[in-house]
This record gives sequence, structure tokens and C-alpha cells, in this order.
Amino acid sequence: IALHGGAKVGKAALASATAVVARFTPKGHGVVQLVLPALMALANDKTWKVRVVGLKLLPACLWQMQHTAKQLSELLSRLLPELLDGPLMEPRKEVQEAARETLEVIGKLVRNSEVSALSKDIVRAVSDPANQKYTQDVLAKLGSTTFMNYIDAASLSLLVPIMTRGLKEREQKSRKWSAQILGAIVTLVKDIEYLRPYLPRMLPLLQECAIDPTYEIQREAAKAFGMITQELPGWSQKHLQPWLCEGIVSSDLGMALGCAHAFSEVLLRLGRKNRDALVAAIISGARSIDPMERRGNLLLLDFLVDALKKDFVPYIQSAFPAMLAGVLPEPDDPGLRA
Repeated sequence: IALHGGAKVGKAALASATAVVARFTPKGHGVVQLVLPALMALANDKTWKVRVVGLKLLPACLWQMQHTAKQLSELLSRLLPELLDGPLMEPRKEVQEAARETLEVIGKLVRNSEVSALSKDIVRAVSDPANQKYTQDVLAKLGSTTFMNYIDAASLSLLVPIMTRGLKEREQKSRKWSAQILGAIVTLVKDIEYLRPYLPRMLPLLQECAIDPTYEIQREAAKAFGMITQELPGWSQKHLQPWLCEGIVSSDLGMALGCAHAFSEVLLRLGRKNRDALVAAIISGARSIDPMERRGNLLLLDFLVDALKKDFVPYIQSAFPAMLAGVLPEPDDPGLRA
């Protein structure tokens, strides 16, 4: 750090460090564990010139790892949040420019053709968090894109900040597009483990969209819940389903509706083998003497009929009596709807 901060030897130190990183063998291995902590220490130094050096060394690390997909994914999942929360928000232009150069290199590492076609727009939006128009423009383009190819680690690392920012927006279209894009790409991620590190940050935002009063936002969030469940059933069982089970019996009707909608998509993606026991519990809950539990499970049955379609047929014989018994002389009664 002292060398990089020196006026006389700073440039030479940067050139030497870049050469060392570029010649690591085997390519890409050990960079996350050994090099990244040192570079982030530079990037978080009190002296802005040292911070710039840390950022300028990152492209050499990224090029090192272009053929080691798992290591690159691990690096990017750690690196992007650091860049977004720190250097890209810096008042010094030199620090911001060095961070943008790193993002541009990530854009060049993208292998997915649909993301590659929009990489310049995506990098521009990611590198300028304060400009909502950039984010909204690229979300509109991504929302109208049909993803056909595998999503690699670099593509995912650039898409996640855009989706995360979109999920936070007040503007309804941005929230809908973000949830829609997430649902579309989950099954295309080349290795689903690439997605796992990003989910803890995205989950609370997706939950908010799932209970949004705007139907289009709620629908796309529900579909995203289902696709995540399909690809990461264990993660869903631990993180998604407990929240949904709690939500459907909420006294807040909006919460109960949104969770019932999302839970129906989760049950759709679980498959018959894993779904039967849960549906039996839902039918039992629809007969409960507790009004909130009965209402929530009847709402879920209503959504489930639409989600499963013909696959709901095996459950009709046991579900219909519970639906019939749940009918109350009230407007928009959940038992009558089901």
C-alpha cells in the first residue's frame, strides 16, 4: 500500500503488480482467496490514489479467470456489491472511472448473446446508479428480450444489480420487468449455484413485489418464486415456503392474497410427488375453525386451480367439499371463488 501511494514509484508498482497477477498459474485459481482480499484492501484505503490502484488491478484478475467459471462467479458475487456500495458512489472522478473500467471488462467477458447485445447499455446503467432513466431503459429492453441461451457468471453479475434496482423502484413497470426477467433467467443460469449468493439481497425485494396490489407485479413475482423453487427446491423449502405459509394466514388480505398467489406457483413447480402432502394440508386448513387460516387456504385453493389446471383434477374429490363448506354469504367470498 505504501508503494502504491508513492508519487515516484506508484506507476511502477502498479505495472509490477499487474504483471504478477497476469502471470498467475494455473489460470484463475487462488485469485478469489489470495488476491481479491488484498485488492479490496487497496480499493478501501483512505488515500484515493491507492483506491484507484486497487481498482485498476481488478481487470487483470478478471481476465485471469475467464476460463474458470466457478471461480469467476465467486469473485463477481463478492466484487459487484463492493463496487456498487463504494467506488461507484465516490465523489472522485478518478475512482469512479477506475470502477467503470472494471465493469467494462466484465461486459467483455459476457458469453450470453442476448446480454452481450445490450452489454453497453447494461454497464452504463450499472455504473450510474443515480440515473433512473438508464435503469428503466435497459429494463424495458431486457423485458422484451426472449432469453434462449445459458446465462454465464458475467452476464448474471451485470443483470442482478439492474434487477435489484428495478425491484426497488416505485415505477410499476420497472418492478414488473425486474421480477419477469428474474423468472425468465433462473432456468437458464448455466450453474444454478451462480445465483445462490445473490438471492439473500433479492429475496426481501421479491417478497414486497409478491404482495404488491398491482396484479401484473404480483403475478411476475409469483412466477419467479416458482422458478426459483424448481431450480433450488432446498433453498425454497428453507427460505420461501415458511414465509408463504405464514403469509397466507395473515389478517392483512393483501398479504394473504399475494402469498397465496406465489404459493400456488411454488406448488406447481414442486411436482406431484412433493406436492401431494402439502395440498392435503391446504385442504385440511380450508376446513379450519380459525377464520384467517380458513380464508388463506381457500384463497390458495382458488389460485391453485388456475396454476395447476388439469393437474388439479386428482385433488377435486377431496378439495371440493372443503371449498363448498367454506362458502360464506359475503361479497368476493374466497370459498365461493375457489
